[in-house]
Amino acid sequence: SHAAEYDVDPNRLGAMGYSAGGHLVSLLGTTGEAPSDRNGNVDTRIQVVVAGGAPTDFRSFPDNGKWAEFLMGGDLTTKPDVFRAASSAAFVDKDDPPMFFFNGTEDRLVPLPWTQSCYEALKKAGVRTEMHTIEGAGHLRAAVDQEALRKAYAFLTSELFRKN
Repeated sequence: SHAAEYDVDPNRLGAMGYSAGGHLVSLLGTTGEAPSDRNGNVDTRIQVVVAGGAPTDFRSFPDNGKWAEFLMGGDLTTKPDVFRAASSAAFVDKDDPPMFFFNGTEDRLVPLPWTQSCYEALKKAGVRTEMHTIEGAGHLRAAVDQEALRKAYAFLTSELFRKN
């Protein structure tokens, strides 16, 4: 709604984040809406997402989500709707923007399957998506992996500056 004020092209908006930021931009990508009366006639969709080390699916955990009780206000049994609402993979549809994910194969904070869930859902929906894994990398090392960052920026650039 402020694109003209900030001299921004609202049709070329992308978002990039890592870890919690990756989680948030993946949610932004899967929950954006076309203009409607409900959202003040503002298009909240973005055109591309890059999410690294991003938890994208909170709907199943070996410990029933006990690790996240302080965040979610309960576990998967008592607060399933909250866990679903935090899961970008739960909102994937064919109209989502292209998304690039990267994650370390040895990430113990955000295990690879947590990121792969949204990636797989996007593929199934027919959305352009890529997944880059960093062999042997944990959460922090993956965040600064130069190859992953080069690929992420290339993906972002190719989407934002492609000919329409």
